[in-house]
Amino acid sequence: MRIFDSVPVPLTPGDPDKSPGSPEGLLDVKPRWPDLNPRGGPSGLHGIHSREDPWVISSASSAPIFVRSYSKDRSLASYLYFLRWVVPASIPLNIGNVSCISNPAMASKFLTLKFYVEAFKIFPKQITHGTRHVKGSYRYVVDSRVCETTPGVKSYSGYIDTGNNQSMFFWFFEARNNAKTAPLGLWLNGGPGCSSLFGALQENGPCQISSDSTTSKLNPYSWNTYANMLYIDQPISTGFSYGDRNVFSTNQAATRVWEFFQTFFSIPTFAQYANREMTFWSESYGGHYGPIFTQFFRAQNALIQAKKLQAHVIQVTSLGINNGWFDPYVQYQSYYDYAQSKFNHVVDMANPATLAVVKTALNTKKGCLAQLKNCANNGSNDVCQDADNFCAQHVTAPLLGNRSPYYFPHGKNDPFPSLSFLRYLDRWDVMRAIGAESKFMACQDDIGDDFWTTADGVRPTISSLGKLLDSGLRTVIWAGDKDFICNSLGVYRSLLATKWKYSKQFAKAPWKNLTVHGKVGGVYKTTGPLTYIRVYNAGHEVPAFQPALSLEIFKQTLSHQNIHSTN
Repeated sequence: MRIFDSVPVPLTPGDPDKSPGSPEGLLDVKPRWPDLNPRGGPSGLHGIHSREDPWVISSASSAPIFVRSYSKDRSLASYLYFLRWVVPASIPLNIGNVSCISNPAMASKFLTLKFYVEAFKIFPKQITHGTRHVKGSYRYVVDSRVCETTPGVKSYSGYIDTGNNQSMFFWFFEARNNAKTAPLGLWLNGGPGCSSLFGALQENGPCQISSDSTTSKLNPYSWNTYANMLYIDQPISTGFSYGDRNVFSTNQAATRVWEFFQTFFSIPTFAQYANREMTFWSESYGGHYGPIFTQFFRAQNALIQAKKLQAHVIQVTSLGINNGWFDPYVQYQSYYDYAQSKFNHVVDMANPATLAVVKTALNTKKGCLAQLKNCANNGSNDVCQDADNFCAQHVTAPLLGNRSPYYFPHGKNDPFPSLSFLRYLDRWDVMRAIGAESKFMACQDDIGDDFWTTADGVRPTISSLGKLLDSGLRTVIWAGDKDFICNSLGVYRSLLATKWKYSKQFAKAPWKNLTVHGKVGGVYKTTGPLTYIRVYNAGHEVPAFQPALSLEIFKQTLSHQNIHSTN
């Protein structure tokens, strides 16, 4: 589902809640760069602005000539060259709505002792290359000191090729505690087509980026406190991943990520994690990714165990999804209710007249729910696409109005969570330090278009979720109560609609307060392997709003504990 794709929202530079086809982004995230070239040339004209940063490489072959001049040389001469030309030319400054990269601006703002120290920290290191002889290749940077700067804690960032002209970017952070025995944690953001670096730099990763995009600081609530965390930009063209796009559904995306792990576990550095427990967490479109990916991994494991396939087992022992998109039929119904204060406990989002119009659009003979049911029965892409378009235009858009889809008490220009990490990842020096080979795409509309061709998001995943629950997989489904687009009511009702052996007991299970560090952070209920948590005062990206509570939930899940309150 390209959540929110059909809702008409005007685009303006810097608006944090707009990008059709990206349920966690809706972002117009790329800054406007002045068409300046500090080294001269035909483009060195002041006052002309474009959407392309002339100093950020779009591919390895188009890298500026100075990239090659020092890429494998950490000499003093190279460092001075790096400071003189590369750094001043690549760190954007916010001047109004324009990000500037001119040398004079840099000289006046940043050439201080602190700046030189920061520049040295991320000065490019030698890239480690390797090739797997059977299939696939990889390349990565060891310990870039970008983001994770905890002494003794290593990071790895780079690419694994999952096919011809298909390079998938990853960023791996060792656990801060007991890295040699800690589980492997996988985080995938949603979209489809949104970078998992939203999670790494906005939500649960090792660092947070300063508002001016110049520095990072350690996140004390990072999930790599307890797990070795892996963030993957998938499908191809998401984030820093690049190459030919050939994924048009969640099922196809699952095979590519499985192929990624086959190479990942074959790399000597990461082979040790093949035998670790893996906890898999996602959000938003993760309501599709989580159940489908895990089910596919298990099907492959069965073939391996039956000796019908020679490959690495991917042992997912727990699954966590916040504000997931599971069942559009249930979620669209919930939009109508959640727009009312008696359900969201905050505000009436629409007046009675609008509610009446939406109620009619939902329930008429050819309305939203009837079309979604026809989609489920008919299954054709055209029928499902028409249903989704109708529901988005006649249900979601009127109810949401000018509110943020991700934190509805605020307007659509809500500045939180901060998008400063986007400018940080656009910096040429940061890209080079982490081994990035393409320009960063926060949320790639083209991927949403690809998934749209199969109406992937209009198809529910609760059947797959039910099978995982029947197998006993420890599962945490949680939702911030201030999110609208994948609101907590719709998420909970999707769980009630999920058929599994303890579904009736789950519906009747009592609610309990979830207290962390003496503060009530939400309510929860547990039956068998399933826990549902409604997190108070949190939007779409729960870890960004409630970091301490989120880390505690993650920690308890890793430890095979039932979710419970702490002092």
